[in-house]
Amino acid sequence: MNYQDTFRDLAMIAAPSGFETPVIDYIEAQARKTASDIRRDALGNLIVHRPGTGARVLLSTHVDTAGFIVTFRDEKGFYRFGLLGKAEPASLVGLPVRTAGGARGVIGCDGGVAAKDLQLRHLYIDVTSGELRIGDACVAALPTHTDGDRFVSPALDGRAGCVAALDVLARVAGQHPSTLPQDKTADLYVVFSVQQKLGERGAGAAAFTVEPDIAIALELTEAGDTPECENRSAVRLGGGPALPVRVGSSPANLELLESLEQKAAFPVQRTVDLHGQTDLGKLSVSRAGVRACVIGIPARRYGYMGVACQKDIAEAADLALAAL
Repeated sequence: MNYQDTFRDLAMIAAPSGFETPVIDYIEAQARKTASDIRRDALGNLIVHRPGTGARVLLSTHVDTAGFIVTFRDEKGFYRFGLLGKAEPASLVGLPVRTAGGARGVIGCDGGVAAKDLQLRHLYIDVTSGELRIGDACVAALPTHTDGDRFVSPALDGRAGCVAALDVLARVAGQHPSTLPQDKTADLYVVFSVQQKLGERGAGAAAFTVEPDIAIALELTEAGDTPECENRSAVRLGGGPALPVRVGSSPANLELLESLEQKAAFPVQRTVDLHGQTDLGKLSVSRAGVRACVIGIPARRYGYMGVACQKDIAEAADLALAAL
């Protein structure tokens, strides 16, 4: 699979939390090249099944990105909005945005408000082309590019994991048999989940349906190798996949995590991500509980413009395959 082309295709699709249908459509078309047992659940999760005789393994990655939803048009013709995900209001001023329908605009703020007092209610979208309606969703209209091994994109959080998951499906299907030992017989479910930015809703629903023995989330993990990073972490971009012992308030299953460390044919980075937001919590408490962990893709500044390494994404796929 061509990582760069697939990532660029995914990053171009405007599909924030709650509005994921366009990106699910694209992923389903790609997944049908390697699997026939594919379905969508009531929330919109895409569930791809590759039958096997071994343990039931759920590999989950979310497809949604952070974004905005139009709430009303004020008396001056500017559009106020709410958040689909988390963001600091001051960081949004001047951000270009776009909708799935092609409308574009720029985020502005009310005059006379000091930066320290800036709140979401002071922000608006100044439409520059097309039309907005109440309930329309927008994403950051920033460029995506690949620079050697680096992927730079506003859609990194969400779409990097999708690339790795699609690669896993392709390799399990035998497109690259030399890279996949023949004794891999896990009963594999790959879930492309929705609404992660709205409380990890999709992954929890999918795990309830699948009832896995093991669940692994492919997620971004913040790299600690930049001056502004508040999370004191040894995770480095290009240093290999990260294995968080804990993400936020959710602990990983240590037996599963240590098994992945032992199976890795390359360096991995153990970490604790106290501020992260992943599907781990919802996966691990589904039904009577599931052995779950995260395979993290190191990333810098993965809010509205993130940076990751293709090597780390590819090795995250390799590590997921080793778990099957």
